[in-house]
Amino acid sequence: MFFLPEKFSFPADLEQALRLGLWRGNDPSEKELEKLGTQLRALWPKLAQERGFQPAGAAHYSFRREDAEAYAAYYLPANALKVALVLEESYLLGKDLLADPAIWLDVGTGPGTAYWGAAWWCSRRGKKLRFTGWDQSSLFTEKAREMTARNPLGQEAHFVAADKNSDSYFALVRKLAPTHLSFVNSLAEIYPEPEARHAALEKLSSLLRELTRKDGKERWVLLIEPGSRTSARELAATKDHLQNKGAAHLLLPCLDNRACGALANPKDWCHEEAACDFPAWLNQIGAVAGLRKESLLFSYALYSPAALPALFPDGKRIVSQRLERKGQVECRICTREGKQLVRVQHSKAHAENEFFLKSCRGEIWKSAAWEAKGDLLQAERVPPGKETIFS
Repeated sequence: MFFLPEKFSFPADLEQALRLGLWRGNDPSEKELEKLGTQLRALWPKLAQERGFQPAGAAHYSFRREDAEAYAAYYLPANALKVALVLEESYLLGKDLLADPAIWLDVGTGPGTAYWGAAWWCSRRGKKLRFTGWDQSSLFTEKAREMTARNPLGQEAHFVAADKNSDSYFALVRKLAPTHLSFVNSLAEIYPEPEARHAALEKLSSLLRELTRKDGKERWVLLIEPGSRTSARELAATKDHLQNKGAAHLLLPCLDNRACGALANPKDWCHEEAACDFPAWLNQIGAVAGLRKESLLFSYALYSPAALPALFPDGKRIVSQRLERKGQVECRICTREGKQLVRVQHSKAHAENEFFLKSCRGEIWKSAAWEAKGDLLQAERVPPGKETIFS
């Protein structure tokens, strides 16, 4: 994200709200953290190696109470701020997605992960949220209701368990007429096959455009997937497919409806990484499970089902970490023509390019010029329009 410091602290008010939701505000006991960590160790292969997919004839992890409890205690706080980061990025770039009270539908909501990020952001930015989470698991929706009933973030929340039809959330779309629709770490789980995934999102775009014709409200879709190579490439391919079909008009992270440059190389991928100091209790659970959480690693796409002006039609974004080699610094940037290596040699740094020596992933440039070998001559960076709520 272009506005973040090198590392930010997990917000104290969000941690307090989560502790209230998870443990009624009390300090979790060492025995309880040990139990959650042990269960998390057994759950992790299902999420990381099997990617949450449900083998034929097997019960999904979300239908096991022990797994649902461990997931809520670890993965909810580990993932919630991804939604807030995307909302903040758009806001600081001058596109306020929640100018009116947001009617938000989250599909595959789990224990309400997206709610906590969106609600925290809304409470900090003075916005109002009417949130509905849909999930296949009644255990997850039960946990979500239990946690949000005690939360102090002051935002409305409702949770609905699916019926036998995995697409039953379409009825909710028609009923609620949401202004915001999200899939947070759930799209590929619900639709493992790309063809079914693309068809569902095309259908949703058509339905959301129909709702906009009736009430005139802007509508947004947010897709967030894990930051693994496989998940990120699948999301990039989905994004490109929807663009080609006219079903998605990208706002972020792409700066216009360009094709994903990372797909040109089968080994390449594009993701966001935001370093964070997580709460001590989350680190304790992770330590028992053999996990270490130091950053939010994810891929995302924020788009409108209807046409919209690009934020920066000729913009560039740094999409790699900063590599410091002997005598120079280099990064890869996303351009309309694909990914481009740019560099600055220390011996050739000057007033127009020396900022690059400290640049980081996510930085956005309105324009830039470089020589044939990638030597950066100058770039016009996009500064945050306002002070960020992340510190």
